[in-house]
Amino acid sequence: MDLLVFFVMYIISIALVLFIDYYKRLFTGDKEEFKKKEIIEFRHILEIEWKRFFAEDTRPMSYYTFALASLVGFLVTYMGGLYNAHYESYFFHSAVIPLVMFYILPNMKDSLVDDDQAVLFWQKLLQNDSLLFAGLSYSIAAQTLSVYGLYHAISFLWVFANVAIIFALILIRTWQNEGIIGSPREILGRGGVKKK
Repeated sequence: MDLLVFFVMYIISIALVLFIDYYKRLFTGDKEEFKKKEIIEFRHILEIEWKRFFAEDTRPMSYYTFALASLVGFLVTYMGGLYNAHYESYFFHSAVIPLVMFYILPNMKDSLVDDDQAVLFWQKLLQNDSLLFAGLSYSIAAQTLSVYGLYHAISFLWVFANVAIIFALILIRTWQNEGIIGSPREILGRGGVKKK
């Protein structure tokens, strides 16, 4: 039952973020008139957004990266089971891990320059850092929602706040890749201090 609820929440999480991104781009664009199909035909919208999500790289590695990150995110939420029931862990069902990965992944991508085979694998994986981040984050958000729905062991406000933060981080990363907003490095500068 846990796995079924997780998959349902996973699909809903992805769809929700893709819809938010679609409507943001639709209504902030230059168009003033919209067709009915552009606004309320959800299947069409989801299909367009899913294709755009993977448009950066259509090689199998991008799908593998997304799937691997989703699996890792799912397994990370079960780490709370090491000291208690997995569904009672506030830390592993929070936005802390996605927040850390939000800032670490771009730096990891730049730091791997060795020719070792293991490093080459990580370089290929980190070429799709936005998909790696999204897969991990969607998975943690979906697991947090499913744990609340099944067990009610963690507070609703905790779940709501952390899932909102995770969705916001995914949207920010998406908009950074599209050039709508700058990366944290551009905003703060390399040293972490705001440029004057």
